[in-house]
Amino acid sequence: MASNLILMAGPCAVESEEQISRIADSIKSVGVDYLRGGAFKPRTSAGDWTGHGEKALKWMRAVGDKLELKIVTEIMDAGDIKMFQDYGVDLYQVGARNAQNQSLLFALGDAKVPVLLKNGMNSSLTEWLGSAGKAGDENSVMLCVRGKNNETDIARNGQDITALVHLVDNTPYKIIFDPSHITGKRELVYGVTMGAVATGVDGIIVEVHHDPIAAKTDGRQSITPKQLECLVKAANIQRQVYLDNIGLREGFSSSEIPMHVDIYFRESDLTNISDLITELTPKKYSSEKTGILTARIPTGALGVFRQRGYAIGEVVKYAPKEGKSSAEAIHITMPAGEKIKLTPFSLEALQFRGRETDVNFHGARVELAHGFAGQVIRDAYLTVDMNKVPSLSGAPLILYNVVKG
Repeated sequence: MASNLILMAGPCAVESEEQISRIADSIKSVGVDYLRGGAFKPRTSAGDWTGHGEKALKWMRAVGDKLELKIVTEIMDAGDIKMFQDYGVDLYQVGARNAQNQSLLFALGDAKVPVLLKNGMNSSLTEWLGSAGKAGDENSVMLCVRGKNNETDIARNGQDITALVHLVDNTPYKIIFDPSHITGKRELVYGVTMGAVATGVDGIIVEVHHDPIAAKTDGRQSITPKQLECLVKAANIQRQVYLDNIGLREGFSSSEIPMHVDIYFRESDLTNISDLITELTPKKYSSEKTGILTARIPTGALGVFRQRGYAIGEVVKYAPKEGKSSAEAIHITMPAGEKIKLTPFSLEALQFRGRETDVNFHGARVELAHGFAGQVIRDAYLTVDMNKVPSLSGAPLILYNVVKG
């Protein structure tokens, strides 16, 4: 079954001309798009074999041209860009070790070449996307998910599925999934690949070797050509299921949850409020003894209170651009429609808000004399003597917070 899944496969390292040719034949027969292989191999230990270098590029280009395969290989130095261009490398892989190599990333961006950027071993999403922006834009850069050393008791790296779904749904880049480095074990490659394709990744890059036990590098995570054939068939089927279910995904995303608010009122008002909304089950705050009650109601029920002459106040949080705390204010709409804003009053509160007047609020403003920055102002208002705020003493009041979905 054909699908639009991007497929990249090949050995971790290009070991010989015969080896890369043999594996290229295998991946071509199952519909893979890119021949992957390491010409230059970054290694952990100083004495480890580091690849055949330029000679391996020559072998890859020759077999790529023969079989009409694109080639993807890792670049480690900006000085090698010209060499890669000379050999017609189709996709420049930037590995985890170089994911924040500024000079390399900017050089690739200036050269305007296609880049496959892996996430750094300990880099945040913000840092990864920042690196991507230096190497190019969403038309030239693909992100390669290779895990982050977070589940080493199970696999080589592991991958948080929440982060994967977020990448697919909220970034403009094509997402390529690397089950080999995530698992480190060939027997896990199939399952995690199916899960990743089901989340909507755009492609996979997997290590393949005709004799994994004898592989010079990463044999434990390399699958065989026969396993690749099974993996590609299953991944294409899974991708088609994902594409066919677009209506369900869009329906899930567009279906709104019922909107609710939490309302706050005095215990003395409970009887009247209970009469307005049936099955209202208010409860006191467990941490305070203020006589303030709260209840969760559908948003539309606020209209019942408006019709009965209640003033409705929304509790709004304000936070400065710099600072760890926030201050509350209350935006009140009176029965006749006039607007009144309650804010804490003190030098600290004024400095915290960054200005002495609120130019964007059209209405009267009342400062609570005993307020302060960070105070839970709904409690301050509901426990204050109503006569101290004459403009609000003529109507019953409820305050509310919108419940975040």
